[in-house]
Formats: sequence, structure tokens, C-alpha cells
Amino acid sequence: MLSEDPNFEASSSSTPTHEGANEGGDEQQRGVEYEVFLSFRGTDTRKGFTDHLYTNLIKEGIHAFRDDNELRVGDEIGPELISSITQSKISIPIISENYASSKWCLRELAQILKCKRSGGQIVLPIFYKVEPSQVRHLIGGMGDAINAFKKNLDKMVVKEWEDALKEVSSLKGWESEKIENGHEAMLVTVVVGRVMSELTRLFQLNVPKQLVGVDNRAEQIMSKIDSKFNGTWIIGIYGMGGIGKTTLAKDGKIMMHDQLRDLGKEIVRQENQEKPQKRSRLWNEEAKDVLDNNKGTCKIEILQIGYSWGKSYTFEQFKELTNLRFLQMEFASLAGDFQNLLPNLRWLQWQTTSWNFAAANFQPKKLVVLDLSGSGISDDWRGWDPFKMAIELKVLNLSKCHYLRRTPDLFAFKSLEILNLEDCGNLEEIHPSIEDIKTLLSLNVKRCHRLKELPARVGRMEELRELLLDGTAIQDIPISRGCLMKLETLSASWCKQLAQLPESMGSIVSLTQLNLSFSGIKRLPKSTGSLTSLTQLNLSQTRIKRLPKSISSLKELMTLDVSNCASLVHITSSIGHLTSLRCLLLRGCPSLTKIPDSIGKLASLTKLDLRWTSIAELPESVENLQNLRILDIRETHITKVPGSIRMREGLLA
Repeated sequence: MLSEDPNFEASSSSTPTHEGANEGGDEQQRGVEYEVFLSFRGTDTRKGFTDHLYTNLIKEGIHAFRDDNELRVGDEIGPELISSITQSKISIPIISENYASSKWCLRELAQILKCKRSGGQIVLPIFYKVEPSQVRHLIGGMGDAINAFKKNLDKMVVKEWEDALKEVSSLKGWESEKIENGHEAMLVTVVVGRVMSELTRLFQLNVPKQLVGVDNRAEQIMSKIDSKFNGTWIIGIYGMGGIGKTTLAKDGKIMMHDQLRDLGKEIVRQENQEKPQKRSRLWNEEAKDVLDNNKGTCKIEILQIGYSWGKSYTFEQFKELTNLRFLQMEFASLAGDFQNLLPNLRWLQWQTTSWNFAAANFQPKKLVVLDLSGSGISDDWRGWDPFKMAIELKVLNLSKCHYLRRTPDLFAFKSLEILNLEDCGNLEEIHPSIEDIKTLLSLNVKRCHRLKELPARVGRMEELRELLLDGTAIQDIPISRGCLMKLETLSASWCKQLAQLPESMGSIVSLTQLNLSFSGIKRLPKSTGSLTSLTQLNLSQTRIKRLPKSISSLKELMTLDVSNCASLVHITSSIGHLTSLRCLLLRGCPSLTKIPDSIGKLASLTKLDLRWTSIAELPESVENLQNLRILDIRETHITKVPGSIRMREGLLA
């Protein structure tokens, strides 16, 4: 019996990605508009650098096309590929040693440069383990490849390719061996940062004068996100049909957010169209111009400088910015004496690659948010000490700091609420000073693959609401009895070394979501029944054999995912007490031969997935499941379905 439900796979831990080329031909044929086109020689970089770059672009929500020209046949670029190149806003040719020996790479490059000349497409070349001069003068393998083509192909075609190589060599890009001495992780970070800056700059909203009344409404919205408000606003747009709500909300939430953001930018521009330094907020080129020409004023509150690789800004350029509250920089540095400067700085977002910290007397005492994500900083970065002045700090974002092996001493941050260490792949230790922070609400160490343990007293934090441990090497979760009583989310998926949870787990009475999927968990503690607030329990792809009887106490549980558990042999009859359960996923449990008769008591159940189990018979009590809408018994031994179930209107079975 077959039930086709688009949400059947929603419980798995895999995350869908935007795939292009041969990996997602359907999208290509539908004319999907990409943001970034990657051109590369597969034999050189497919499984290494290009794969890492593509993956990180996707992680940032960037729709990238990854063409694998090694798999293509024929002599011409097809219309789909031309469309993918033409519609992309940015093209990144990754020029490697054997790039010029591929006809497909050269055809792509020629098309990319045509789009640059005719449509203004941004081209950001990466010279991967080759120098631009080698490409420009066709030295070594580059020249050999071109000369070989001249013998067999039309001379005009080869001349076009030769000119394309010379043209791309003159464009500003990156030489892989000159970024952090060839460390590719930092090159990926730099390129992704630049792409995000360019896409942000390109997405400009032209506000038509015909939108009568929009300015007043937009000003009302902007007043709600005024600098004096420290919380979070969720803004909804509503009204009767035909007024343009759907137009604003097309391709998802991000587009909605971007349009509102750019509407706000236009309002700010109206503050003073002629003199940007007289406005309260400046972005990108205007921000750089004001700093470069020392035109800063006390009017400026927000400064987004954007991508500035290798640029150094001095105290002279900031001395008039006495009311600056937000500063964002990418790969720029600060130098000089900053004493008494930036007294009102609240939020600093800074991607930096420099080990050295050249700003003297930098004292951000009022800093609330420090975002150093994607930076090349390490444990001994000289900037840590100045930031310890930020005693009001609430958010510290160190995600994707790949060189970080140990967090800094956190003792000074007595008011810290959010600590984000996600994707710090080399992190091995969290400084024990974290135990002294009484205000921490969220700790995120996702994909810190080398992290084996948490400081013991993390398990005693009274205010912690969220603990994200996914993809770490952690073996035990420290949970002190009677503590962590406000924790709402505990996620430890892909923690392969985690075999069990402590009995003290029952103390987490506020827990609503528990994700242990793809972990090494073999059993749940009996105290699991004390988690009376739990609504989501994910045990998929674990080594669990049976569920504890105490699970019957989880009266609020709505989703129970035990799918793909090869060792699961028994479902306790006490499962019938889960009166709020709506979704029960047991698919892919080949050792499971039956489900209890008490299943019929699950009055709220709407979805029952039994696919790929060894169940041969359904209990008659399933007829009592009046709210059941999806029953998946494909690939089972079940041959008979109770008549009343089979005939029920609206049931997919």
C-alpha cells in the first residue's frame, strides 16, 4: 500500500541543497536563476577546493551552479548551460593547472566574459595554484594546451579562448597561495564573504514614486526598530487582496526581509541625498568613501563597510564618529590609538584574518554583540584582551573560526547570553570560565568535530535554554540533578561517541525538543518519563532496542521518530498513553515485527509510518484512529488492512 506524502522525509537529518548541472538537471531545465556560477576543471579541484567552496556557498543560502564539465559530451555549449551562465549574477572561474586543457572550461570562460562585457556580470577569478602571469602569457601547460588546440580546431575559436585567458588574468581576484600561505579554508571564507557582499550590493530596491503613502508607512515600520529598542520584532504585512502583499513576498522569507531592508535604506538616503556623511546609516561604497576621505560625523550611527581585504583604518578616520553604534567590516584591520573613541559602539561584526591586533587602547565598554564569525583568529590572537573590556556583552559569535582550538577566557563576560561556536572544526576545549556565566541562554557547538567534552558545570547552568551539540565527539552530557530546569532544546544528533544519557536527565522538566538522531545512543534512561514538557523526540538512526515504559508519561509529545533503528525490536504497550501524539515514524526498523494493540488509543495520531519494517499484521485497534490521514505500509509483510481503515475518506494508504 502506498502513501505519497511530501513530508515523509522531513524527519531525516539530511539537509536538502540547491544542486545544479548534472546533479540537478530538472532545476536547470526549468530555467532556474542562479546567483553564482562556478567554472572549474574537475580533475584538479572537483573533490577538494571547489567542493568546499560550493558547500559553503550553499550553507550561506546562496544559490550556486556547480558545473562538472568532465561529464559533458559534444562540442557546443547547450542552451541550458548558456542560460545558467547568463542568468547568474556572479561567475567564479577557478583557474587551475589543467583548466586550459579543457575545451569546456574555455567555452565557459569565453561565455562568462561575454556576459561581463554585455551585461555587467561580476567575475571573480581564483588562480588556484597558478599565477596570473602564467595565465596571461600562456606559460607552461597553459601554452601547451592552447597550441595543441590550434592544430585541430578553428583558429578563430582558439583565438577567442586565448583572449579570454588573457582577459581573466587581468581581473582582480585571488591567488590561492597568497591567502594565509595557501590555507584553503581561509580562501573559502574570503571568497564566500566577498560573494555575500556583492549580492547584498546588487540587490537594490528602486522605490517608485507611484507608491503613494509608502513613505509614511515605512517610517512607521522603521520607528519600531529604533535604536532604543533592544528586543526582537517580527513584522507582518497584511491587507485586502490586490494591494501588493504577494509581490513583496515572492522565492521565500529572505526576499521579504531584503525588500523591507532596502526600503529602509532608501528612507535613510532621503535624510541627505547629497552628503552621505549627514545620514544616520551608511553602507558599502558610501561608507568606504566617508572613511577614506575623513568625512565622518557624529550623525552616523551605523556603518557597514563590507569587503575590504587588506585595508587598514586608523583612529583618525573614526575620531568624529562619536555616536557610532554598529560597525561591520570584512577583512579590514584597525590601527592607531583608539582611546576614548567609539564610546557608544554596541554591535561589532568583524571578519578578520590578522593574528596581530594593531589598535591601541581599544575599549569597547558598551559592546553588546561581538560577531567574529568566519575570522582567521586563533587562541593567541592579540585582540582578546581589549574585548574583555566589554563587560555588558550579551552575544559572542565565533562560528566558523577554523583556527580556534580553545575559546578565550570568558570570565569578564558576566552578562553573556549567547555563545556560538558552530563549525569551529578544530576546537578542542571550552575554557572552564564558562562555568561562571550565570546568564547564558544558548550554547552552540555544532560540528565542532574535535570537541570531546563540556566543562562539568555546564550541567548546572540555571538559565540555559538551548544546548546544541550536533556533530561533536562528546561522550557524555553533564547534567546535574535538579539543574538545567529551564532548558528547552537539547540537540545531539551525529554525536557518534554518545552512548547513553544520565538518569539525572529527568531534571530537565522544561525540555520540549530532544534530538538524538544519528548518535551512538543505545537506550533511554527510565527518567525520560519525567520530561513532561517534551513535544519532539527524535531517535532516528540510533542503536536503541526498545523504548522505556516511562515514555507513557510524555503527555505533550507530538512527534516520535524512531525510524531507521536497525536494533529496535519492541514498542512498549505504554505508548498508548501518548494522547497528544500526532506523528509516529517507525520506518526502516527491520527487526520490528509487531506494534502493540494499544496503538489504537492514540486519538490524535495523523501519521503512522511502518515502511521497511518486518510487521506482518496490523492490530484491529487501528480502526479506532479516527484522525489518521497517512498510513505507510510499503515494503512490509502486511497483506490485510481493516476495511474501515481502507475505505476511510481522506486516508492515504
